Amino acid sequence: MRRNIQRKNQIIIKYIQDNIKEITTICIIFLIGIIFGVMLVNNVKQEGKEELKTYVNQFVENIKQENNLDTFKILKEDTKRDLFLGIMIWIAGSTVVGIPIVYGIIGYRGFCFGYTIGTFIAILGSKQGILISIIGVALQNLIFIPSIILIAASGMKLYKTTIKDKKKENIKLGICKHSIISLIGLIGIMLSSIIEVCISTNLLIFFAKYI
Repeated sequence: MRRNIQRKNQIIIKYIQDNIKEITTICIIFLIGIIFGVMLVNNVKQEGKEELKTYVNQFVENIKQENNLDTFKILKEDTKRDLFLGIMIWIAGSTVVGIPIVYGIIGYRGFCFGYTIGTFIAILGSKQGILISIIGVALQNLIFIPSIILIAASGMKLYKTTIKDKKKENIKLGICKHSIISLIGLIGIMLSSIIEVCISTNLLIFFAKYI
């Protein structure tokens, strides 16, 4: 058992070492997206802040009243949405011209992440905003974000392989590796959807009464 765990850890460590440049690049793009999202919230005018306040308060009230959720329906919708995004990154990363699309998707997800957390903190205050952000946003993203970064970094690696090496055999091998890694990432995305619906939503309902 220990040997299997050690072997898996070695595979993960080796993968990170072999793809450190690609992973770093994707992480930087995601971070830039987060910064832009937070900056936009901080620079919203008073009218915009009132709209955000109304939206957040309505969100909290809906959470308080949603005691009988159709968990299966929500899980189905969230899984479809997240898998669609992951598949887009997978397909775009499989083509030479698709890399800018991958960058755009990663940056956009970073922007949404930063904007959402920034909005909760700006409207609800530090304590309540951070609590809601951790439970409702960050928890599932602990798996979702690494999953899309994994797929995107794999696409970048395939792009570099295609540009540098023109041999069809190596390109086919690169596509196979990218597909396997993407499937692993998609499994992670599905798991994050389950966490979002089955854990985060129930925790939000529990803590919402203290807001």
